[in-house]
Amino acid sequence: MSEKINRIVLATQKGGVGKSTIATMLASYMYFVKDHSVVVIDADDPQHTIKKLRDRELARFKQDEAMMRAFTESGKSQIYPITESRMDHVFERPAPDRPSTFEKASHPKIAADTVIIDTPGSVAIEGLGNILRNVDRVIIPLEPEEMSLVSATEFLTALGSIGSNQKERPKPIAFWNKVLWRSHEELITAQNEVFRAAGIHVLTNHIPYSVKLKRTETRSTIFPVNFRSIDLSGFMEELYQTTK
Repeated sequence: MSEKINRIVLATQKGGVGKSTIATMLASYMYFVKDHSVVVIDADDPQHTIKKLRDRELARFKQDEAMMRAFTESGKSQIYPITESRMDHVFERPAPDRPSTFEKASHPKIAADTVIIDTPGSVAIEGLGNILRNVDRVIIPLEPEEMSLVSATEFLTALGSIGSNQKERPKPIAFWNKVLWRSHEELITAQNEVFRAAGIHVLTNHIPYSVKLKRTETRSTIFPVNFRSIDLSGFMEELYQTTK
């Protein structure tokens, strides 16, 4: 296990912008492509979308020998852990004698070097501030439409108030999702200048609006996602490099 665990959170104050999907994809890319020891904390309470997806997949997996053989062919001997948590228990102990979710995830027996945290689409939930103070990177999905941009700007403003100095604040990484380039190029180009002037790192690659991303196999928490088939190899590599 690395001495320093890389702590990454996906957060916005608007739901439905792709946090859970990207958290799942990033975990898959880091685990299967980059060979990291990954733990996902699903703090999107009470939905727990990622954990429920894992539970459904695992139920099928345990009853299907073909799926078991296919997983063995991936080269991995075990499935990366996913655990659910309340927001205020991710880094804070629920009781003095009970560990936080992060403490459990960082146990030496698990040997995690990366923890990815998914959160609800709101800033008005107890525990988010403490999570943001305890992570290294915060990934912020953007959508090229007015309400999403207003929410993202408000969230980034709130993020700027985290910690007493710049060193205590997580590095913000933004990316554009559900993009129709011909329609959105002008808006995205102009908005990127604003974000970058404010010190926000915006990925060069974006995620296009595509029905391919709605397929079940792009959201697997057990099997490796085929990023080449959904034209996201470049995006995932850039995202990975900025979160290292």
